[in-house]
Amino acid sequence: MSIDQPLQQPLQTVAGKLMNWAQGGLLILPNLVIAILVLAVCWVSARIVSALVQRLVARLGSNRDVVRLLGFLAYGTLLAGGIFVALGVLHLDKTVTSLLTGVGILGLTLGFALQDVASNLMAGLLIELHHPFHVNDVIETNNFVGRVSRITLRDTEIDQLDGQVVMVPNKEIFSKPVVNHSSASRRRVDFEMKVPPDIDLDEALHLAHDAVSGINRRDGRREIELFFKSVEDTGTTLLVRFWIDSADEVEYLRARSTAIQRVKGSFDRRHHVQHA
Repeated sequence: MSIDQPLQQPLQTVAGKLMNWAQGGLLILPNLVIAILVLAVCWVSARIVSALVQRLVARLGSNRDVVRLLGFLAYGTLLAGGIFVALGVLHLDKTVTSLLTGVGILGLTLGFALQDVASNLMAGLLIELHHPFHVNDVIETNNFVGRVSRITLRDTEIDQLDGQVVMVPNKEIFSKPVVNHSSASRRRVDFEMKVPPDIDLDEALHLAHDAVSGINRRDGRREIELFFKSVEDTGTTLLVRFWIDSADEVEYLRARSTAIQRVKGSFDRRHHVQHA
């Protein structure tokens, strides 16, 4: 009896606690069942919606990174909503408030710490949504010209015309002008040429026109434009403009080079004839 007497009070306290917990458990059992059902429904719904979002985004032509990210965001949003609803069913409003506050503080902290990453991510998403260019398009941006070989959520890979590969952050592309040379079906070629002083200007116009008219892939639906810009002791500056039926950078450079060579050759031959 002397040994059991000191243990009696603690045992009664423990028994009382267990009884209170059991009674509380019985009281919240219906709400607990409802909370579990809510979580289960939200989990299944999140998986279904995530799969639907990924299929829809994939049909729009987005890359795998964007498809996975949007699917994950849809899944996480629905699942988080289910958790908050389940906690509300269990009358854990303070817990919900604490979680929301924590999520807000965490979001602000990560936002400041990962500003560049977040900026590139958002720019990558906007590029995928607006499609200002696609893979294999020739673009010009941030002083780089080349063919787009890969687009990710962080950066865009460009194969420059000289063979070098450059990775341009998406925020730099989205915030600055982009020239898509592949978006049009034709392109204008223009260059300047000095007309020697001993060549008549009217004759120079005819020589330049004849030299350019036979350029390969020249768009015959548009006229050749010739303009005099300035007069100097070394000659008169002539501006030559014509269009080609291709927007490809290589075709543009080839047509421009050929035109310069032909016009210069015509002027040189005329100059030699006059001094022969």
